[in-house]
Amino acid sequence: MNFDVVITTCNRPEEVTRLSQEIFLCEPAPGKLIIVDSSDNVTSRFKDNVDVIHVKSSHKNQPYQRLLGAKVSLAEVIVFLDDDLSVLRKDIFKFLLEPFQGKDIVGTSVAFEHHNSTLQKVEEPLLDGESILIKVIWKITGASSPEKGKMGRLGLTGLKPLTSSNVQSFNGASMAYIRNRIEKIIPDDLLSLYERKLGKGEDKVISMLAQQYGKLMYLPEVCLLHPPNESSYFQDIRTFFAKVTYSRLYLSWVYAKVFNKLYAIEVLIYYWFTIWRILIALFSWLARPSKGRKEKLLGILDGFWLSLRLPQKAARLTPGLDWQAEIAKDLTASNVMI
Repeated sequence: MNFDVVITTCNRPEEVTRLSQEIFLCEPAPGKLIIVDSSDNVTSRFKDNVDVIHVKSSHKNQPYQRLLGAKVSLAEVIVFLDDDLSVLRKDIFKFLLEPFQGKDIVGTSVAFEHHNSTLQKVEEPLLDGESILIKVIWKITGASSPEKGKMGRLGLTGLKPLTSSNVQSFNGASMAYIRNRIEKIIPDDLLSLYERKLGKGEDKVISMLAQQYGKLMYLPEVCLLHPPNESSYFQDIRTFFAKVTYSRLYLSWVYAKVFNKLYAIEVLIYYWFTIWRILIALFSWLARPSKGRKEKLLGILDGFWLSLRLPQKAARLTPGLDWQAEIAKDLTASNVMI
């Protein structure tokens, strides 16, 4: 089965260069490496490499860059990788490709060692997340923790299984899909959310929508390292929690669509959950005042207000923007024919 690798990158020339070198040392290696670059200053270091297609993206928008990269490929499978990963196992693509021999598999993913720098910027909660009280509160809010490998309401996911298993969501740092399904699982609404810098959880959206066409297979082999680099998308605590809160409503819509739930019920659960998040954040700030806790509270309030006044549709988020025309423009500017 032939495959290409798509790396979406922004202002990380050294990291993407190192990763590209590691990818071509893998066995098997991809037919093409497609680097979709939204950097402020696009590097020219790949121009003489015939195995690399370097595409300039006019949008700093990860799902758009993923779709743009998939448009370039003619391979059966596309492997998406984050630009700051390191390859730990040279047989990574063997693991990712093997499950596709089953006709009902539409996507695969492998495990990776993850060091999250974003969570280090957020203050620890007052109560232990494993305490009985917190578990009761989460259950009351309508957001019980999903089982291993399962996708829950509001974008909540269970832990990854310890054995090769069908799952309902992937982490976007490493995931592979049948190429001819990708355009159907990266919708315009998602592109517009990220264009407005209001999106979170795009990997969960893509994973959920992919299940309309087949199963997702997770392989527990640790093949990659995700170092604690600064996120290209983290601005500040308040903006982060505003995006998380606002995006949960879109994730609720996708969840209802894919798992045949009544959307009106999911909306009610979203607002019930969000009101509880506001109350908990307010209590935390009052009990132990700090700038970080105040910013978290304000961010959740911002996201709640956005959910009331800004519909999560491309026509409202980015009026007048034609995503297919944007793709054609970027491919033409990069001298790429499809």
